[in-house]
Amino acid sequence: MRADRQHRSDQAAATRGQNKSVRADAVIIGGGPAGSAAASALSAQGWRLTLIDKSCFPRNKVCGEFFSPAVWPLLKSLGISQKILGLEGSKITRAHFISQNGKEIKIRLPCPDTQHPYGYGISRNRLDAFLLSEAQARGCRIFQNREVREIRKMSGGFLVSGFDFSEKKNFSLETALVLNAAGRFNRWQEPAETHPTAKQERKICFKAHFRAAGPAIGEEVCVIIFRGGYLGLIQIEDSKMNLCGTVSESILKAAGFDFDRLLRSAAEEQPAFKAWLEKASRQSDWLSCGPQTHQFYSGFRDGLFYLGDAACSLEPFMGQGMTMALAGAFLLAKLLGHALPEPETLEQIGQDYDRELKRMYRSKMALGNLLNLITGGFGDASRWKSHLLFNALLRYGVGKACEIPFTGYQNIWPVDDAPQWLRSTVREPAEILR
Repeated sequence: MRADRQHRSDQAAATRGQNKSVRADAVIIGGGPAGSAAASALSAQGWRLTLIDKSCFPRNKVCGEFFSPAVWPLLKSLGISQKILGLEGSKITRAHFISQNGKEIKIRLPCPDTQHPYGYGISRNRLDAFLLSEAQARGCRIFQNREVREIRKMSGGFLVSGFDFSEKKNFSLETALVLNAAGRFNRWQEPAETHPTAKQERKICFKAHFRAAGPAIGEEVCVIIFRGGYLGLIQIEDSKMNLCGTVSESILKAAGFDFDRLLRSAAEEQPAFKAWLEKASRQSDWLSCGPQTHQFYSGFRDGLFYLGDAACSLEPFMGQGMTMALAGAFLLAKLLGHALPEPETLEQIGQDYDRELKRMYRSKMALGNLLNLITGGFGDASRWKSHLLFNALLRYGVGKACEIPFTGYQNIWPVDDAPQWLRSTVREPAEILR
C-alpha cells in the first residue's frame, strides 16, 4: 500500500514536468561494479552512454568487499589498477580457513598477476563512488536518484522511462541498447537456469564494519564456517574490518533475527573467532538481503544484455562476485567493439556473450554447491563427509574463486604450498558434487 501511495505521489509530481527524450548508443541500468566497469570500457571505445541508478553515491551494500587477485589483469585492461591502489585499501596475500570442527589452515592466495601478487580489501562506499566517477570522466552521462520503471522495445532500439526523485518528474531516453546491471532483484530478471543443489534452506546475507582492539588480522581474508552458515572477515581502508556472511533462515530465526546474537552463537563454536569478537566493536548498522541463491538468469534475452548479479547470483566467497562482475563487463565491451553493431550482428554478439558467460559462471556455481553442502550441517555419523568437503573447498574452491575467467588456463592452485595431508585427500570435488 505504501509503495502504491508513493507511486501515485510520484506521478502527480511528474505532471509539473517531463524530461525530453534523449538518444544514446546504450543505457546502463545500475552503477555498481558491473555497470560502472562496462561504462568505462565502452566509453573508452567511443560509445555514447547514459548510466542510471536509483541510489545516490556513495552508498553502502551487502558485500564481502574483497577483490581476488584475479581482478588485477581486468583493472589493468581498464587502465585503473594504480588508481584503485590509491584508494588506500588493504592488500590481502593469504586466506585463513576455520572449519566447522575448528580445524585451521592458512594458505597463500593463487596470484595470476605477478605485478600484483595479492587481493584487495576495499569498501563498496569508496569503490563504487570511484568506479562511477571514472566512467563519468570518460564521457558517460551519470544520473543518480533515478529509477527505471519501463523498457519498451521500439523501432531501432528501446525507450527507457522512469522517475527522477531529485526533480520529481518523469524521464525517458531513446537508446539502441540496454545493459541491465541492476542487481539480482530487478523487475526484468527471469530465472533461466538453476544449478542443481542439495536441498537447502533459504539463506540470508548480512554485513557490518568493525574495529578490533586486539591484533589486526593483517593481510588475511578469514573464512569461518559455523553451523548453518559462514563468515568472511577482512581488513579494508582506515583500519576498519568488514564482516560479511550468509546464514540459513532457521539459524537466524533461532537467534531472534539478531545478527549480534548470531555472532555470539557462532563464536561459541569457534574459539579463535570468539577471541577476536570479544575485542571488536561494531562501527556500522547491520545490512542484510536475501534470499541468497546461486543461479544463472541470462546474459542476453529479448535484446537486453545482463551484467553482474542481474546475469547470475553467486555465493559471496573469496571475492568471486566482484571478479565476475568486472569480467562480464570486460567481456561484453570486447564483443561489442568500437561501434554500434548492425541488428543481425548484435543478435549474434548477444548469443556469443550469453554462451561465454554461462561457461565462465559454471565452475563458480559448482563452488556455491560445495559451500551449501559444507554449511548445511552434518551429524556425527557424517563427520568424515564434512572433513572431505572442507578439504575440497581448500583444494578446489580457492583456485576457482581466484582464477581469471575466460583465459582457459588450468591448475593455478599452488599445490607445492599445500600441506601433505591436503595434497593426499580430495583432488576432484566433482565426485562429491554429483
